[in-house]
Amino acid sequence: LDIDADLLITDLCPMDVLLQRIGRLHRHAHSARPSRHQRPICVVLVPADRDLASLIDKPQNGLGMTKDGRGVYANLCIIEATRRLVLQYADAGNAWRIPTMNRELVERATHAKALRSLVEECGGKWQEHYNQIRGFEYGDGQSARLYILDRTLDFWDQETAFGDNEDRIRTRIGDEGIEITLEPPAPSPFTARPIEKLTLPSYMAMGHDGAETIVPVESERSFEFTLGRTAFRYDRLGLRTA
Repeated sequence: LDIDADLLITDLCPMDVLLQRIGRLHRHAHSARPSRHQRPICVVLVPADRDLASLIDKPQNGLGMTKDGRGVYANLCIIEATRRLVLQYADAGNAWRIPTMNRELVERATHAKALRSLVEECGGKWQEHYNQIRGFEYGDGQSARLYILDRTLDFWDQETAFGDNEDRIRTRIGDEGIEITLEPPAPSPFTARPIEKLTLPSYMAMGHDGAETIVPVESERSFEFTLGRTAFRYDRLGLRTA
């Protein structure tokens, strides 16, 4: 996305993703920037107590994971390694030199050796979380091998098991979302037509199948509802946890 930002404020995310976001900061050279933003500054939002351990079992805000390994950023070890690097430089008052430091920053936050070192230091729930992540990665790798194409063969001679025309294709994030039914229909924040059904991404659904009817609680140009133990709000800013 070719946009040029004077100031970047972002939630904590994996280092490689963070560097991509920083790439939109002072993207073009020009002299019309506000006086307070002549230097590129990235503000990374982290928990006030600087502790991510409590998020290991809470798959929300893109930081945690569900029991089946799903989530926006399921590997919290990478998030923690990124957080430490951000604070290491910020607390020392040192700036990142981009793109000169890109490889160093990515490897220190994502390399297997760096993550093992972090987990050995933290222990406890972090070790269990790391083992889960490695297990899911191994399982995904085994599944992927079933669909490897042999480039030495003609396409029609491949033995890979392709689905038929009725099969649903997963998105890159994982399972497709679930469709929930609202009874009675809820007011739309955008149009006069009420909303009868709503689709939740799989990471928000957290194992629910969408079979139950949801009773929304209306407010002005918005509504809230509960699925399992999670409360959701839908308004002009979209769908999010309440």
